[in-house]
Amino acid sequence: MLAMVNALPHGVAWTSFALGRMQMPWVAMSVLHGGNVRVGLEDSIYLDKGQLASNEELVENAREVVERMGARILNTNEARVKLGLKK
Repeated sequence: MLAMVNALPHGVAWTSFALGRMQMPWVAMSVLHGGNVRVGLEDSIYLDKGQLASNEELVENAREVVERMGARILNTNEARVKLGLKK
């Protein structure tokens, strides 16, 4: 991931995702490298080994990872400003 991040233009907003059991570790890696995160059932249908997930549970797990790392989730208005969609 670091090689890909280092190849990005300065100041670009980026996000990453991973499939299966790497979904939540990848959330942490994105936060560590200054990126945004995305999770969903299209990438992993399990919350834990053998435990089917809902999209809501995946999002809540990702939120917990982000917040435990000292980062925070932007609200919709903050996200629009960050992406240059609203001033």
